[in-house]
Formats: sequence, C-alpha cells, structure tokens
Amino acid sequence: MDLQLADELLEAICGNSPTFFETLVIDLLLKMGYGGLKCSGEVTKKTGDGGVDGVIKQDELGLDQIYIQAKRWDKDSSVSRPEIQKFSGALLGEVRLRVCSSLRRVLLRRRLIKPSLY
Repeated sequence: MDLQLADELLEAICGNSPTFFETLVIDLLLKMGYGGLKCSGEVTKKTGDGGVDGVIKQDELGLDQIYIQAKRWDKDSSVSRPEIQKFSGALLGEVRLRVCSSLRRVLLRRRLIKPSLY
C-alpha cells in the first residue's frame, strides 16, 4: 500500500468518533475470520463496560468469547502498561461475573438457595 494512502486512511479513521473506531475494529476482526458465526460480534454499551469495547463469540453457545478493547491512540504513542492492567482487571471481572451467574443458576436448580425478587 502506498505510504501516503496509508497515512490518509489512518488520519480519516482517527478523525471519527470512538464508537466508529470500536465498530471498525470489531468488523475488521470478523472479516479476518474471528467469530465463525453470523452476527457474532458486538460493540458493548458505552458506560460501565469496564473497559471492554466489544465481544466476539467464537461458538454458537457463546462460551468461547474474545473480549476487545479498541484504543484509538495517536500514531506516535503506544498503549501504556497501566492501560493494559486496567483491561486485564476488566477481563477478570467478566470471568467472575460469569462464574457467579452460573453458580447461582446451579444453586437455584438444586434448590439450595431461594430466588430473589430482583
């Protein structure tokens, strides 16, 4: 690819909104073959997403998922260690939430706990 064209493309991408960039990253990963299912990728909600910008489901049940954080940084800078650590923490939160939710369902089925109203 021509370097000038690459620079223009990068400038055009970075000139758009964060939502545009996150959607672009998810779409690109899907086109590269991740998430073998139709409509398997989604951009997460904007607030309270814990740093996870998107999720791609790798199987029909959604058990194997890829969590994505799309950082739109200046081309002359890189992602810092604290940013990577925050994302790692967000992933740990996702796993804990999934385990707690699954455990709750098992306990409810076995009638070891009572269902709450909320």
